[in-house]
Amino acid sequence: MLSLRFDPATRECDLVFDGTQLEEADPLLTAILASIHTDHRVTEGEVPEGVGLGGWWGEAFPEDPADLEGSRLWAVRARGRADSATCREIEGAVRECLAWLLEDEVCTSITVAAAVIRSETIGYTVRAIAADDQREVVFTGEL
Repeated sequence: MLSLRFDPATRECDLVFDGTQLEEADPLLTAILASIHTDHRVTEGEVPEGVGLGGWWGEAFPEDPADLEGSRLWAVRARGRADSATCREIEGAVRECLAWLLEDEVCTSITVAAAVIRSETIGYTVRAIAADDQREVVFTGEL
């Protein structure tokens, strides 16, 4: 599996090169990054008027319409609030997009915690325990 690196300044992931080769990654961290940073399509009531509904091309033809990928974090960010209610919403959105890791038994547990860290910024931390070797993978992000 290829390695993804998250840049908090741009809120983007990119492939990691080790010299001239693509670096191999921790597959669990890559799955977490891809799940969190892929935009899940939302309904009109979930974003402010005039904001698109998001989504990505992989959702266009799902085998199971209930099995859509990605997170709703982009929609939470579009609303622009940094309060305790938004922290709870972020925690729920992250849990939702990572639920497949528990359902497919990739992880034995996933915890998410969010808190206001600056006046208009919420930080969140994901802790996931890998099912195969019980290692802990931690990812922190900001909205």
